[in-house]
Amino acid sequence: MVRDIKVVETMREKQTSTLREITDSVKLSKSAAWKLVEKLTEKGPVKETGQKRESRGFLGRPSTVYKFTEYAKK
Repeated sequence: MVRDIKVVETMREKQTSTLREITDSVKLSKSAAWKLVEKLTEKGPVKETGQKRESRGFLGRPSTVYKFTEYAKK
């Protein structure tokens, strides 16, 4: 529960976040971060922006960018 709150705080603070950014700042596994972001996406406060960010070192696929919706900011 505490780490869920930390993930939400991190996402609100940064405006937009990738899973990698969340896992780095909250010290969470990629799997756990993905599950939480997926749950928040389904419930409505978070959505994919449609943008992608290059990975560090430009290896691998670009990362999906997530952000809070206007609904969540109210």
